[in-house]
Amino acid sequence: MIFLPTQLKPGFERVNLHPRINGKGLSGIASKRYYSAELNPASLIKRNINFSFIHTPSEFGLEELSSNSFLANFTIWDQQFKTSIKKFGSNLYEENNYNISSSRLIDNDFAFGASINLNQVSIKNYGNITEASIDLGINFQLLENISVGVVGWNLNHQMLDKLENEIPFVGGWGIAYQFSNDGEVCVDAIKDINAPLEIIIGGEYMIHENVILLAGLNSMRSIYSGGFVINWGGLEFSFSINQHTILGATKSFAITFNFNK
Repeated sequence: MIFLPTQLKPGFERVNLHPRINGKGLSGIASKRYYSAELNPASLIKRNINFSFIHTPSEFGLEELSSNSFLANFTIWDQQFKTSIKKFGSNLYEENNYNISSSRLIDNDFAFGASINLNQVSIKNYGNITEASIDLGINFQLLENISVGVVGWNLNHQMLDKLENEIPFVGGWGIAYQFSNDGEVCVDAIKDINAPLEIIIGGEYMIHENVILLAGLNSMRSIYSGGFVINWGGLEFSFSINQHTILGATKSFAITFNFNK
Protein backbone atom coordinates (compact mmCIF):
# COMPACT_ATOMS: atom_id res chain seq x y z
CA MET A 1 0.00 0.00 0.00
CA ILE A 2 1.34 3.44 -0.96
CA PHE A 3 1.28 6.08 1.75
CA LEU A 4 0.18 9.42 0.34
CA PRO A 5 0.17 12.51 2.56
CA THR A 6 -2.74 14.95 2.52
CA GLN A 7 -0.37 17.61 1.16
CA LEU A 8 -1.01 16.09 -2.26
CA LYS A 9 -4.30 17.92 -2.48
CA PRO A 10 -2.77 21.36 -3.19
CA GLY A 11 -0.58 19.66 -5.79
CA PHE A 12 -3.58 18.39 -7.71
CA GLU A 13 -5.22 21.78 -7.50
CA ARG A 14 -2.09 23.35 -8.96
CA VAL A 15 -1.64 20.93 -11.84
CA ASN A 16 -5.29 21.31 -12.85
CA LEU A 17 -5.57 25.06 -12.51
CA HIS A 18 -1.99 26.24 -13.01
CA PRO A 19 -2.71 28.04 -16.33
CA ARG A 20 -5.22 30.39 -14.71
CA ILE A 21 -2.64 31.36 -12.08
CA ASN A 22 0.20 31.67 -14.55
CA GLY A 23 -1.93 32.94 -17.41
CA LYS A 24 0.39 35.39 -19.16
CA GLY A 25 -1.30 38.30 -17.40
CA LEU A 26 -4.69 37.76 -19.01
CA SER A 27 -7.52 35.92 -17.27
CA GLY A 28 -9.17 34.51 -20.35
CA ILE A 29 -12.13 32.17 -19.66
CA ALA A 30 -13.91 34.06 -22.46
CA SER A 31 -10.80 35.36 -24.23
CA LYS A 32 -9.55 34.60 -27.74
CA ARG A 33 -5.94 34.16 -26.67
CA TYR A 34 -4.42 30.69 -26.98
CA TYR A 35 -4.06 29.91 -23.28
CA SER A 36 -7.79 30.46 -22.70
CA ALA A 37 -8.29 26.96 -24.10
CA GLU A 38 -6.47 25.66 -21.02
CA LEU A 39 -9.06 27.37 -18.84
CA ASN A 40 -12.20 26.67 -20.86
CA PRO A 41 -12.28 23.84 -23.43
CA ALA A 42 -15.03 25.67 -25.33
CA SER A 43 -12.51 28.43 -26.16
CA LEU A 44 -10.62 26.03 -28.43
CA ILE A 45 -12.86 26.97 -31.31
CA LYS A 46 -11.85 30.63 -31.04
CA ARG A 47 -8.16 30.26 -31.85
CA ASN A 48 -6.81 27.61 -34.16
CA ILE A 49 -3.14 27.21 -33.25
CA ASN A 50 -0.99 24.22 -34.15
CA PHE A 51 1.64 23.90 -31.39
CA SER A 52 2.56 25.78 -28.24
CA PHE A 53 5.34 25.26 -25.68
CA ILE A 54 5.29 27.01 -22.28
CA HIS A 55 8.27 26.99 -19.93
CA THR A 56 8.43 28.26 -16.35
CA PRO A 57 12.05 27.93 -15.12
CA SER A 58 11.08 28.40 -11.46
CA GLU A 59 8.17 29.45 -9.30
CA PHE A 60 8.89 32.27 -6.86
CA GLY A 61 12.63 31.65 -7.32
CA LEU A 62 12.49 27.93 -6.50
CA GLU A 63 14.07 25.94 -9.34
CA GLU A 64 12.60 22.74 -7.86
CA LEU A 65 9.19 24.08 -8.92
CA SER A 66 9.88 24.44 -12.64
CA SER A 67 7.24 23.40 -15.17
CA ASN A 68 6.87 22.69 -18.88
CA SER A 69 3.72 22.44 -20.98
CA PHE A 70 3.24 21.30 -24.57
CA LEU A 71 -0.04 21.88 -26.44
CA ALA A 72 -1.10 20.70 -29.87
CA ASN A 73 -4.33 21.36 -31.77
CA PHE A 74 -5.67 19.19 -34.57
CA THR A 75 -8.89 18.61 -36.51
CA ILE A 76 -10.53 15.26 -37.27
CA TRP A 77 -13.72 15.12 -39.35
CA ASP A 78 -14.34 18.85 -38.81
CA GLN A 79 -14.08 18.33 -35.02
CA GLN A 80 -11.42 20.38 -33.24
CA PHE A 81 -9.24 18.75 -30.56
CA LYS A 82 -6.42 19.83 -28.26
CA THR A 83 -3.98 17.63 -26.43
CA SER A 84 -1.51 18.82 -23.81
CA ILE A 85 1.16 17.48 -21.48
CA LYS A 86 2.25 19.43 -18.38
CA LYS A 87 5.11 18.49 -16.09
CA PHE A 88 5.81 20.21 -12.79
CA GLY A 89 8.40 19.60 -10.06
CA SER A 90 11.67 17.70 -9.74
CA ASN A 91 12.91 14.12 -9.35
CA LEU A 92 11.82 14.17 -5.68
CA TYR A 93 8.28 15.40 -6.28
CA GLU A 94 6.63 15.55 -9.69
CA GLU A 95 3.16 16.30 -11.00
CA ASN A 96 2.03 15.39 -14.51
CA ASN A 97 -1.18 16.26 -16.30
CA TYR A 98 -2.27 14.70 -19.60
CA ASN A 99 -5.24 16.36 -21.24
CA ILE A 100 -7.41 15.96 -24.31
CA SER A 101 -10.09 18.53 -25.09
CA SER A 102 -12.61 19.08 -27.85
CA SER A 103 -14.95 21.92 -28.77
CA ARG A 104 -17.73 22.38 -31.29
CA LEU A 105 -19.79 25.32 -32.53
CA ILE A 106 -23.50 24.76 -31.87
CA ASP A 107 -24.23 27.81 -33.99
CA ASN A 108 -22.14 30.77 -35.08
CA ASP A 109 -22.18 32.36 -31.61
CA PHE A 110 -22.25 29.42 -29.17
CA ALA A 111 -19.52 26.83 -28.50
CA PHE A 112 -19.43 23.81 -26.20
CA GLY A 113 -16.28 22.04 -25.01
CA ALA A 114 -15.16 19.13 -22.84
CA SER A 115 -11.84 17.96 -21.36
CA ILE A 116 -10.57 14.71 -19.88
CA ASN A 117 -7.54 15.03 -17.58
CA LEU A 118 -5.25 12.28 -16.35
CA ASN A 119 -3.50 13.58 -13.22
CA GLN A 120 -0.43 11.91 -11.75
CA VAL A 121 1.64 12.70 -8.65
CA SER A 122 4.94 10.92 -7.92
CA ILE A 123 6.89 11.19 -4.65
CA LYS A 124 10.29 9.56 -4.34
CA ASN A 125 10.31 6.68 -1.83
CA TYR A 126 6.51 6.89 -1.46
CA GLY A 127 5.15 5.93 -4.90
CA ASN A 128 2.63 7.56 -7.20
CA ILE A 129 -1.08 8.06 -7.74
CA THR A 130 -3.10 8.60 -10.92
CA GLU A 131 -6.66 9.87 -11.20
CA ALA A 132 -8.90 11.23 -13.98
CA SER A 133 -11.08 14.34 -13.96
CA ILE A 134 -13.61 15.88 -16.36
CA ASP A 135 -14.12 19.55 -17.29
CA LEU A 136 -17.00 21.10 -19.27
CA GLY A 137 -17.39 24.62 -20.63
CA ILE A 138 -19.41 26.91 -22.87
CA ASN A 139 -18.48 30.10 -24.67
CA PHE A 140 -20.91 32.41 -26.43
CA GLN A 141 -21.06 35.83 -28.01
CA LEU A 142 -23.38 38.01 -25.92
CA LEU A 143 -22.96 41.11 -28.06
CA GLU A 144 -20.76 41.95 -31.03
CA ASN A 145 -17.84 42.93 -28.78
CA ILE A 146 -18.70 40.99 -25.58
CA SER A 147 -18.19 37.24 -25.10
CA VAL A 148 -19.02 35.12 -22.06
CA GLY A 149 -17.49 31.87 -20.82
CA VAL A 150 -18.64 29.41 -18.15
CA VAL A 151 -16.62 26.36 -17.06
CA GLY A 152 -16.69 23.63 -14.43
CA TRP A 153 -13.47 21.79 -13.47
CA ASN A 154 -13.42 18.27 -11.98
CA LEU A 155 -17.15 17.67 -12.40
CA ASN A 156 -16.77 14.04 -11.34
CA HIS A 157 -15.40 15.12 -7.90
CA GLN A 158 -12.44 12.75 -8.18
CA MET A 159 -10.81 11.46 -5.00
CA LEU A 160 -7.10 10.99 -4.33
CA ASP A 161 -6.84 7.20 -4.37
CA LYS A 162 -8.18 5.55 -1.20
CA LEU A 163 -7.79 8.72 0.84
CA GLU A 164 -10.99 10.62 1.45
CA ASN A 165 -9.31 13.72 0.13
CA GLU A 166 -11.30 15.12 -2.72
CA ILE A 167 -9.87 17.16 -5.58
CA PRO A 168 -12.16 20.19 -5.30
CA PHE A 169 -14.89 21.03 -7.77
CA VAL A 170 -14.22 24.51 -9.12
CA GLY A 171 -16.54 26.67 -11.20
CA GLY A 172 -15.69 29.77 -13.18
CA TRP A 173 -17.31 32.37 -15.36
CA GLY A 174 -15.80 35.21 -17.32
CA ILE A 175 -16.57 38.16 -19.58
CA ALA A 176 -14.31 39.49 -22.33
CA TYR A 177 -14.91 42.99 -23.69
CA GLN A 178 -13.17 43.98 -26.91
CA PHE A 179 -13.13 47.77 -26.60
CA SER A 180 -11.30 48.29 -29.91
CA ASN A 181 -9.65 46.34 -32.70
CA ASP A 182 -6.42 46.54 -30.69
CA GLY A 183 -7.55 45.90 -27.11
CA GLU A 184 -9.49 43.51 -24.88
CA VAL A 185 -10.31 43.36 -21.16
CA CYS A 186 -11.35 40.18 -19.31
CA VAL A 187 -12.84 39.61 -15.87
CA ASP A 188 -13.00 36.07 -14.46
CA ALA A 189 -14.69 34.92 -11.26
CA ILE A 190 -13.53 31.51 -9.95
CA LYS A 191 -15.08 29.68 -7.01
CA ASP A 192 -13.68 26.61 -5.28
CA ILE A 193 -16.43 25.05 -3.18
CA ASN A 194 -14.01 25.13 -0.24
CA ALA A 195 -12.50 28.59 -0.78
CA PRO A 196 -13.50 32.27 -1.16
CA LEU A 197 -14.44 33.76 -4.51
CA GLU A 198 -11.41 34.66 -6.62
CA ILE A 199 -11.47 37.52 -9.14
CA ILE A 200 -8.90 37.74 -11.95
CA ILE A 201 -8.72 40.83 -14.17
CA GLY A 202 -6.59 40.94 -17.29
CA GLY A 203 -6.13 42.99 -20.40
CA GLU A 204 -4.18 43.18 -23.62
CA TYR A 205 -3.44 45.97 -26.06
CA MET A 206 -1.73 45.86 -29.44
CA ILE A 207 0.78 48.71 -29.52
CA HIS A 208 2.21 47.64 -32.87
CA GLU A 209 1.15 45.30 -35.66
CA ASN A 210 3.39 42.60 -34.17
CA VAL A 211 3.52 43.53 -30.45
CA ILE A 212 0.87 43.04 -27.75
CA LEU A 213 1.19 44.14 -24.11
CA LEU A 214 -0.47 42.10 -21.35
CA ALA A 215 -1.34 42.99 -17.74
CA GLY A 216 -3.46 41.51 -14.98
CA LEU A 217 -4.05 40.94 -11.28
CA ASN A 218 -5.46 38.25 -9.02
CA SER A 219 -7.58 39.40 -6.08
CA MET A 220 -7.09 36.40 -3.79
CA ARG A 221 -3.50 35.34 -4.46
CA SER A 222 -1.98 38.86 -4.38
CA ILE A 223 -0.39 38.34 -7.80
CA TYR A 224 0.23 41.13 -10.32
CA SER A 225 1.11 40.13 -13.87
CA GLY A 226 2.66 41.76 -16.88
CA GLY A 227 4.08 40.61 -20.17
CA PHE A 228 4.20 40.92 -23.92
CA VAL A 229 3.60 38.94 -27.10
CA ILE A 230 5.62 39.29 -30.29
CA ASN A 231 4.19 37.63 -33.39
CA TRP A 232 5.62 37.26 -36.86
CA GLY A 233 3.58 35.37 -39.39
CA GLY A 234 2.83 31.98 -37.88
CA LEU A 235 5.32 32.32 -34.99
CA GLU A 236 4.44 33.89 -31.64
CA PHE A 237 6.72 34.47 -28.65
CA SER A 238 5.29 35.35 -25.22
CA PHE A 239 6.90 36.40 -21.95
CA SER A 240 5.20 37.06 -18.61
CA ILE A 241 6.17 37.82 -15.05
CA ASN A 242 3.81 37.14 -12.16
CA GLN A 243 4.78 39.06 -9.02
CA HIS A 244 3.47 37.79 -5.68
CA THR A 245 3.51 40.48 -2.99
CA ILE A 246 5.26 38.14 -0.51
CA LEU A 247 6.72 35.14 -2.37
CA GLY A 248 8.36 37.01 -5.24
CA ALA A 249 8.36 36.62 -9.01
CA THR A 250 7.56 33.79 -11.41
CA LYS A 251 8.59 34.14 -15.06
CA SER A 252 7.19 32.17 -18.00
CA PHE A 253 8.04 31.89 -21.69
CA ALA A 254 5.90 30.54 -24.50
CA ILE A 255 6.47 29.81 -28.19
CA THR A 256 3.44 29.20 -30.39
CA PHE A 257 3.28 28.03 -34.01
CA ASN A 258 0.29 28.58 -36.26
CA PHE A 259 0.91 27.27 -39.75
CA ASN A 260 -2.64 28.15 -40.83
CA LYS A 261 -1.85 31.86 -41.08
